[in-house]
Amino acid sequence: MEIKIRRAQDADVKQVMALLHTTNLIDKETPYNSAEYFMQSCRDGVFLVATYDDKIIGMIHGEMLMGRGCVVWYFVVDEKMRGHGIGRQLFGAFETECKSRGASWLFGSSDINAKTMNFYRKNNCEFDDAYMEFCKNI
Repeated sequence: MEIKIRRAQDADVKQVMALLHTTNLIDKETPYNSAEYFMQSCRDGVFLVATYDDKIIGMIHGEMLMGRGCVVWYFVVDEKMRGHGIGRQLFGAFETECKSRGASWLFGSSDINAKTMNFYRKNNCEFDDAYMEFCKNI
């Protein structure tokens, strides 16, 4: 199975949106997960896709932060394609891209479950046992 990892392009956004909806990472579109947002991220963000036979089967998306860091906002692999190392490849490529842009650290959050925690441990990430996020429209 030849998986290709590359930077996302505007033409990928429709498939990315379908993947995010199918895997329930997006249940309702907001200004921070709309097609327009991801199209802008193709130019400004750190946005990679994994493809197999020209179909997007995974994606990782983030943005550079002040203080030489990068935040991971979205990271998913198609449920049928999990367990083949695609997530590891995407995460590694994301790390390389962030380093090339001057980042020295990554930040992200995720559901806390054994499988997810094991993935991040295998990829040399440190994390707390609990976290809190908030959002407020102003």
